[in-house]
Amino acid sequence: MNLANQAANPGPAPFFLAATASAFFLGLGYVLWFNPRGYGARLMRLWYSASPYQVPDGHALAWRTRFFAVVYFVGGTAVATAAVLGFLGKFPPS
Repeated sequence: MNLANQAANPGPAPFFLAATASAFFLGLGYVLWFNPRGYGARLMRLWYSASPYQVPDGHALAWRTRFFAVVYFVGGTAVATAAVLGFLGKFPPS
């Protein structure tokens, strides 16, 4: 096997990685959306523990959790679309 040829054509490996990443993002979005006051609040508090901002409480935290859920859903859907198109051989467009 020629190493230059292997580097030029990595095969489906990047798309498997993209499918795994999309599953992670969609799962995180699911947890944040459907449980914003339970596990979602815990994840958001973990996020805010690494930032210099004060952790919002109650209603504001639930709304921010839902906002981040939408962001993760959109990101996960975009990555999943790239993965599916890659498996079908239509991504990247040539």
